[in-house]
Amino acid sequence: MKRSLLRQCMRTARLAHVNKNHPCWDGTARHYSFIVHNHHILSMGMNRTFMPPPKHYGYPVYANIHAEIDAWRKARGLLCGEPFEIINIKLTKCKPYESRISKPCSPCGIFLQAQGCLRVYYSIERDIFEHIKL
Repeated sequence: MKRSLLRQCMRTARLAHVNKNHPCWDGTARHYSFIVHNHHILSMGMNRTFMPPPKHYGYPVYANIHAEIDAWRKARGLLCGEPFEIINIKLTKCKPYESRISKPCSPCGIFLQAQGCLRVYYSIERDIFEHIKL
């Protein structure tokens, strides 16, 4: 993954994070996910409090939709079954919106692998990323 693409995703997440008028904003830390295919960003998703995730992947009944699923739902028509990568970012609620660990949960890992995701890049702190191969 190109560093410039990771920086672009971080900038985009920070710009979205300051938008207090977004329907998902509740003033807490927020997760952002970007679907990447052939070094192009296809979609951005964020965790949402008003949509349930698919229960058959192991999500608890009380769970809300995760950023990974939101991003995949927006990009699924563009992917056409092609393999993809995902970038996860978690930003704190206080300025300067520092990044934190955003490794996907187990049900998200199972879901992404079933949809054809090859790797997940996730923020750990101070704009540093690690990745896992699915």
